[in-house]
Amino acid sequence: MGKALGLLLCGLILSVLIASGCLTRTTVQKYELYALKDTTKIEGSFFLASGSFGSSMVYVFYYKTDDGGIRMGMIDYYDAVIYEVTTAHPYVLFTIRRELEVSRTASFYIPPGSVLNEYKLDLEDTPG
Repeated sequence: MGKALGLLLCGLILSVLIASGCLTRTTVQKYELYALKDTTKIEGSFFLASGSFGSSMVYVFYYKTDDGGIRMGMIDYYDAVIYEVTTAHPYVLFTIRRELEVSRTASFYIPPGSVLNEYKLDLEDTPG
């Protein structure tokens, strides 16, 4: 019975510490985004690309590191939020939250009109 009471007390203390934020640590990092280039004749700058990786939908992007390098990043779409803002330098904010688990989210700040909601279904070549 003493062990059960001790475990219950430890669980209660841990719950209070988590609820009060004592065991939570949040870090926010800001990085400048770089435009993606390809060989198509599409005009404009692309700061995010989307697609699937395995069974997950992801965003792919390039950002400038603290030491001046350029790094490719990838994040699951449900861990990212896109904001269209007027800014000379698009950027991403990574928020890393450490509790019992570590979670990472990204907030992308890109120029207005960057997100396209256009879909073209070309069914002309479909047999039948």
